[in-house]
Amino acid sequence: MLFGARAPRRLGRIGLRYDWAMHVTTFARSLFASLVALLGACGGNEPEPATSARTDAPAASTGSAAAPAPAAAKKPNIVLISIDTLRADALEPWGAARPTSPNISALAKDAWVFKNTFSQAGVTAPSHMTLLTSLYPIVHGVSNLRAIEMQREGGEEENTTATRVDPKVQTLASVLSKHGWKTAAFTGGGNVCSDLGFDQGFHEFDDEPTNGVSGNDGPWFDAQHVAKWIEAHKAEPFFLFVHTWIPHNPYLPPEPWNTAFDPDYKGKIVSSRAEYDARPDADDPHLPSRVMLEFDRKDPAEVAHIRALYDGDVRYADESVGKLLAALESSGVQDDTIIVLVSDHGEQFLEHGNFLHPSELWRELVHVPLIVRLPSRESRTIETPARLIDVLPTILDLVDVPVPAEAQGRSLLPAVAGTYEELPIISEIVTRWRFSGTSRSVSRMIRSIRLAQWTYIVRTIGPSQSEELYDRSTDPGETQNLAPKRKEHLATLQRFREIARQHEEACAELAARFAGTQAQISDETLKEIGKLGYVK
Repeated sequence: MLFGARAPRRLGRIGLRYDWAMHVTTFARSLFASLVALLGACGGNEPEPATSARTDAPAASTGSAAAPAPAAAKKPNIVLISIDTLRADALEPWGAARPTSPNISALAKDAWVFKNTFSQAGVTAPSHMTLLTSLYPIVHGVSNLRAIEMQREGGEEENTTATRVDPKVQTLASVLSKHGWKTAAFTGGGNVCSDLGFDQGFHEFDDEPTNGVSGNDGPWFDAQHVAKWIEAHKAEPFFLFVHTWIPHNPYLPPEPWNTAFDPDYKGKIVSSRAEYDARPDADDPHLPSRVMLEFDRKDPAEVAHIRALYDGDVRYADESVGKLLAALESSGVQDDTIIVLVSDHGEQFLEHGNFLHPSELWRELVHVPLIVRLPSRESRTIETPARLIDVLPTILDLVDVPVPAEAQGRSLLPAVAGTYEELPIISEIVTRWRFSGTSRSVSRMIRSIRLAQWTYIVRTIGPSQSEELYDRSTDPGETQNLAPKRKEHLATLQRFREIARQHEEACAELAARFAGTQAQISDETLKEIGKLGYVK
């Protein structure tokens, strides 16, 4: 018995004592396998209705002479926090010059920090669905909703149809629920909504604007609903997913963060929520994007202020993470909890001539933070490239739960041990699907492949394709397209074409198996995505 009867409490205090030359995968599996053996097998449980509450009947007495059985402890909790639109280099552990992240930095000091993690999509819905399913966007089929395209007046079918993830897909929540975890999610709604199937596998799923976690519009971030849920379920193993829209545009952090990083600014950029809400066009769904066009992009002071507002919003997001961590501490479960912190995508500040996160896959849009804090508080910095598609297998590996056979990611535990073979990092955004009955095919898409020092981008519009190639060893900003020099780089281009072909082939069968269903998008969802600037 590895830790004895008091293992769950001791796990967070004793630290992990082992030789790093040993394979971390073997250690992690033995650690949690021993813990599971200590606790006893937990039966599989399908997700229950949100209103249900499980109670365990006491064991039948075997007589007064029998020794009482030791109290059954529980498996570790899992908390997955997603901070929408958070580029990695906006955080201090990734080199941010401003004090944007004291709480996240403190978390990172006691955690595994994956410094080079990439999203599999540069926009919210497909990235989050990949995070929760370990399937590529062209497999699960979920794309961002855009309010104007989805209006009930109609238009082209391919603009008005959205895919809800196939019910046969095993999400992280559905797998964990079958292995004894209580599962719940609190999301900011919009493109992380039940309409698209993000509720799949959760016992409880709350994407209502009143749940306190959006933080972008309406009430400021408030963790009380999440804290109450944690307190109510602290006696059983739980998986909790929390998604917040901070720091998604419009960048309107509360005081003092709306002025903290550019206190002398006197220009016309809207810098407070009160000022924003007082505008006569405050209800215009185009306003969040229009604000980004109302200043001189050639004026360094204006551009600097936009970035200062974003960084202020990052600090606001960091405070919100602090509230979530405080809720775990208040309920006394912080030493029994695996905490994973990620973002779905980054943000542009004119690196490629634009702001926000258009449907592109440049580094600033797909380089995201990934932090994994174990109960042991073991710290480690991992430079090996990682992917969000690997998060599901990693979490399941940590708790010794089998990974679904269809999962396209792989556990990152070997990366912690330094034995992880680098794979191509593939990201893709389908900007338009073509629907025919229950089947779908790609009509317009952008895909990036990163391997070694190279970034390859291919753009598909109907039957036509265009290629780009960047050498990050001399061009880290991915600005000098080498693809036109085809003779000089033909072998490299052919290599990436073959990787893309193999990827398409590997995804085709799964995409057919998980065709999904047509999503029924509510008016409330349309309203929420409009507030976030998802209009066209």
